[in-house]
Amino acid sequence: MHWFKKLLFIIATLSCASYVAAQEFMSPLSENTLGNSVGKSDTVVLDVYKSPSCQCCSKWIHHVEAFNFEAETHHPDNITLVKERVGVPKGYYACHTSVTKDGRVFEGHIPAKLIRRYLMKQPKDTIGLTVKGMPLGSPGMNVGGRFSPYKIYLIHKNGSVSEYEDVKLFTQQYDIE
Repeated sequence: MHWFKKLLFIIATLSCASYVAAQEFMSPLSENTLGNSVGKSDTVVLDVYKSPSCQCCSKWIHHVEAFNFEAETHHPDNITLVKERVGVPKGYYACHTSVTKDGRVFEGHIPAKLIRRYLMKQPKDTIGLTVKGMPLGSPGMNVGGRFSPYKIYLIHKNGSVSEYEDVKLFTQQYDIE
């Protein structure tokens, strides 16, 4: 029976550590995380295009606002036209589209830390990031602690995509380099 108590202790410890790490993943950036060029007080404005009834999009908006993004929400009659206009490749659509004032595009439930990283070091000849669909466990898609690995893709100016980040763990950390 002694081994069983040890196993329960290990499971409880891992569960607690996972919860703490998940909270860090979903929590706002610290003052020093962004480096000298961008500080915690720098606000980035995102025009977010979504359906008025989509609650997961609203949860994602709360997530990015915790990272000092300002979200201006729009409810277009045809969101597909918005996606086409800003350059989201077909096959990479998600439930909402966000655009910065200078035209950078962020499609779907992308973690705010990855958006901030992209904006700090914009890869040449790209317009933004996309995540296909609505991955379970991504910001705004938190459902009972469940998680499915997913990929974040770069959107290139020529309409192609390439992998930007492979999110394998709910607790994966995103330090801005």
